Amino acid sequence: MYILQIYKNSKIFYKQQQDKKWKMNFDMTEIYGRRIGFVGTGTIATEAAKRLKAFGVELWGVNTKGTDKKYFDRCFATNDMNEVFENCDTVVCTIPATKDTIGIINKDKFSVMKDKSVFINVGRGNIINENDLIKYMYKFRGVALDVFQEEPLSEDNELWKFENITITPHNSWVSDKNNDRNFNMIYNNLKNYINNKPLNNTMDIYKGY
Repeated sequence: MYILQIYKNSKIFYKQQQDKKWKMNFDMTEIYGRRIGFVGTGTIATEAAKRLKAFGVELWGVNTKGTDKKYFDRCFATNDMNEVFENCDTVVCTIPATKDTIGIINKDKFSVMKDKSVFINVGRGNIINENDLIKYMYKFRGVALDVFQEEPLSEDNELWKFENITITPHNSWVSDKNNDRNFNMIYNNLKNYINNKPLNNTMDIYKGY
């Protein structure tokens, strides 16, 4: 949703609607043929990648060892993450916060991104150095953030002032289907536990995810 909103300038049209202003905008771009990179290739990224394939995009992913994943055309190890930031038109962060990922997205990553690229974070707020992001906001077509270092985001946070940003209050997980999904997950895991089968949605306490 964020990607389409940014590429199609939805915020501009919403503002024009509020102002009752009819004005065509020719600064429109397609995501067809674009290269989209995901930092993290877990469930969120995989589900997004599955749907993005329908738009004819090339998908790159980053995970710890560069392991190939379904729906991704290429995958890179964390140590080679800059390949994704340098070469992708859009970068989406979905990784959890661990001792190895806190602050990992910083000026070294933002500085090599393409001009008029798109940056999105729906993972955890503290994987990003927000001060570094603020310094590089000028180069982005659009930025969408659903998570932040400090939540709620304070009224005096500089991020609010940028026109090319979409800020949502850690809300991307919300759905009217959540209760059904949670119930089914618990129900199926109880059945698996009773029958000595592997559980779904498990977490490795040593890895932190």
